[in-house]
Amino acid sequence: MGKCIARGSNKALVEECFNDNITRSYIFDKIGRLLREDTRNMCSDTVCSVLRNRNTKSLKEFQWSSVMEEMQTHAPYLVNIFLACTKTKVPRNNRVPTVCLCAAILFKFRYLRMNLLISATGIHFN
Repeated sequence: MGKCIARGSNKALVEECFNDNITRSYIFDKIGRLLREDTRNMCSDTVCSVLRNRNTKSLKEFQWSSVMEEMQTHAPYLVNIFLACTKTKVPRNNRVPTVCLCAAILFKFRYLRMNLLISATGIHFN
């Protein structure tokens, strides 16, 4: 790791960290804490989330971009991970809805009232 730091190669440093089992476990623990915090922030009652609103007007005026903006503000690490997971060589039009729906499933799991998208799409969890 010392060589990577001395040479200033961030990519090599990250690869070296992931090759070390102990360092990798610390990285995963930290990432997990950041994602839990993001989820907690997004589901907080202090955030007037679009995903929590269930009236018919909200459904009629629903836009994926508003959910994405909300998530970028209140759950930036989660959004960045989902965007990294869905990155393709050829840009796809359904990337934002895919990211938002995946996040909505996580938010619903954490907090039952975050269910606008889950209810609208008819996804049911037992």
